[in-house]
Amino acid sequence: AVAVFGARLLIHQNDAPMLGRVAEVARMYGMHGENSPESDEYLVDGMEISFGDCRLKVLHTPGHTQGGCCLYFEKENRVITGDTLFADSIGRTDLPGGSHEQLLESIRTRLFTLPDNVAAFPGHGPDTTIGHEKRCNPYF
Repeated sequence: AVAVFGARLLIHQNDAPMLGRVAEVARMYGMHGENSPESDEYLVDGMEISFGDCRLKVLHTPGHTQGGCCLYFEKENRVITGDTLFADSIGRTDLPGGSHEQLLESIRTRLFTLPDNVAAFPGHGPDTTIGHEKRCNPYF
């Protein structure tokens, strides 16, 4: 992506050590992987990033990992929740650095404070809305 699009690699500082462990972790699961280059810049809670006509705000949401972040597109009324919040579920916390209590707190204080009609797009699975998750997610 860097060579083709000039993309920069951004990650929260708490997750940056993972970039140098990709190959090691892949081997643990019987796969092949290459370590990532170092981050060009660290994501910080509240940081605003613009590209093209898009503008997003970084929401630090630790729990799945210590550096977990969601990306809020306020103008578009959308949030990318990655592995923090899923439709009717939440992210795993059994991996190194994960914390169930911290994940629930992140969702309550960072995501459930967004307007109910914000569309949420998890890292995988169906999309949802913040309002639906506040009303129906069995973890709350």
